[in-house]
Amino acid sequence: MNRPTTALLAILGLLALLLLLPHCATPPAPDKDAARVNDAANPSASLGLSATGDLTETIYLPLVFHDWSHFADWGATGDLLGWAVSTAGDVNGDGYGDFIVGAPRYSNGETEEGAAFLYLGGPAGPAASPAWTGESDQPYSWFGYSSAAAGDVNGDGYGDVVVGAPRYDIVTGTVALTDTGQVFLYYGGPAGIVTSTVWTTHTAQDHARFGAAVSAAGDVNGDGFGDVIVTANGYDAEEMNEGAAFVYHGGPAGLTAAAAWIVHPTDQAYANFGRSASAAGDVNRDGYSDVVVGASWYDSGATDEDRDRGAAYVYHGGSAGLGSLPAWTVVGDRREAEFGIAVSTAGDVNGDGYSDVIVGAYKYTEDYEHPWREGAAFVYHGGAGGLGAAPVWSARGGEESSKFGSSLSTAGDMNGDGYADVIVGAYNYEDDHPQQGMVSVYYGGAEGLCDSYAWSQKGDQQGAGYGFAVSTAGDVDGDTCSDVIVGAPTYNGEELDEGAVFVHLGDGECDVIARPRQLRSDGFTPIAPLGLSDSASSVHLQLLAQPTQPISATKLQWQLAPLGIPITDTAAISGTSATWTAVTSNTVVLSQGVEGLAGTTVYRWRVRMLYWPGDEQSRWLYLPWNGPQEADFCTP
Repeated sequence: MNRPTTALLAILGLLALLLLLPHCATPPAPDKDAARVNDAANPSASLGLSATGDLTETIYLPLVFHDWSHFADWGATGDLLGWAVSTAGDVNGDGYGDFIVGAPRYSNGETEEGAAFLYLGGPAGPAASPAWTGESDQPYSWFGYSSAAAGDVNGDGYGDVVVGAPRYDIVTGTVALTDTGQVFLYYGGPAGIVTSTVWTTHTAQDHARFGAAVSAAGDVNGDGFGDVIVTANGYDAEEMNEGAAFVYHGGPAGLTAAAAWIVHPTDQAYANFGRSASAAGDVNRDGYSDVVVGASWYDSGATDEDRDRGAAYVYHGGSAGLGSLPAWTVVGDRREAEFGIAVSTAGDVNGDGYSDVIVGAYKYTEDYEHPWREGAAFVYHGGAGGLGAAPVWSARGGEESSKFGSSLSTAGDMNGDGYADVIVGAYNYEDDHPQQGMVSVYYGGAEGLCDSYAWSQKGDQQGAGYGFAVSTAGDVDGDTCSDVIVGAPTYNGEELDEGAVFVHLGDGECDVIARPRQLRSDGFTPIAPLGLSDSASSVHLQLLAQPTQPISATKLQWQLAPLGIPITDTAAISGTSATWTAVTSNTVVLSQGVEGLAGTTVYRWRVRMLYWPGDEQSRWLYLPWNGPQEADFCTP
């Protein structure tokens, strides 16, 4: 059931500040340097109450950022809008990033049935109103507790989305399963999300909380179809409530009915395995996507000092899918730190061609000389053998109980330098107001992430929980720089704990506003990131651009190479348009069919514009969801 959504959003004008600093420059620190815990029993219990206040305040802004905000202004108390936020990929194939937001305690005919809202990107940024709203129509099911991009699971070229409802009840005949949980899949298409659910699944256990976390898994078996990972952190396996993770493979008919992969590796009661899960990217650059799963209550031993240290697990993809045993496991080294409370791909933060992983430990305490339970985040670099055993980068909250690392994500490439960046939330951070929350962005570079954050912003309302959820939003405005989305589920508007979400747009030194797109051989149908081309030997590359400097004519230049081969190598495919295209309006479309590809091969590519008479050019442009070294599509 849908209530009117025309009054859902308020667009709050333009917030711009220009402080151009060199890469990894140390920013001016706020008074306190800082960061969600998803309580499956009560979503708002750990967040506290909010109080009326203003919109978020910028602490430090190294580049131009524009703010878009959505408040739950339908006048409902406790909907918790912004509990889950995620990129949705590109659900309508227009080249702009879209995103999805969850409100698990939304009520519309059914109490706390939950809802998810999809927003489409465009040249002016996110749309003012959601293009699609989904509900569960079952009371207390908490639909929207988790939501994410699913990738392109059926190979039609459009991104799909997946939504979890971990308290959904299943009643069939004589079987009644309470809080077993259910997951819902929705297809994208030229007009956006198809309104009806196309796929659902659940477990056969009471209180499994299936759908506690959902995420695109990437393409774990290399068939060109997106796969999905779902967790059930209350699942009973060898031990009670140890938790489990499930992966469903995509294909021409969509996701498989049965899970292709199920793991529950902890053999420990209440390990909370599946508290978090994400695509890991391709950490060993073998052409198959990998996944990472957190178990935040994992005990490293039997003593009190071993309690709730937490653990994270990475499983490598392959031709048959994910391996049954983890290829990498790290256990937290601090008591009750809850390492693994949040996990995510970091993207490729150092540009070496291997995906990296970031893990949060929101109750981490360094030692007695540092703030108690300040929280921390750790990054592990990928390599030929997978992830390294030790973190190469870490950051701490700097404030007692700030919950830094409770949420984290790749931020994409926010400043256009070719390296992936990361965003970390600290929803309990306190400065001007108790529990106002804060997020920080760290830039990538040739040596990895910078030690100091490049940009940070805090909530300016008591108990707002700003940063409870964070994610890359993709490129929602087509400027080739990635953007981020932040959730504040206990933000107060007219009612208590309505919730709010905020999008912050990245901006580099761009000489062109552009949308690079990969298309099938017809030059029209999109290929989703990591998707399958329809031709074993060709692909169509397109660039829709708005040059920011006066030019009379332009050509397209491209480079394309199999994953693992330098894009400038002699084995790469490169070329330049044969003729100049006159620029007669503020937008120019450059398209090129590229031949000579090999079958069953993973490719990456980039394009740029040459300016008449040919002695100047734009910077190289990449798909906004992927870094320059990561996979873009594969051939059949």
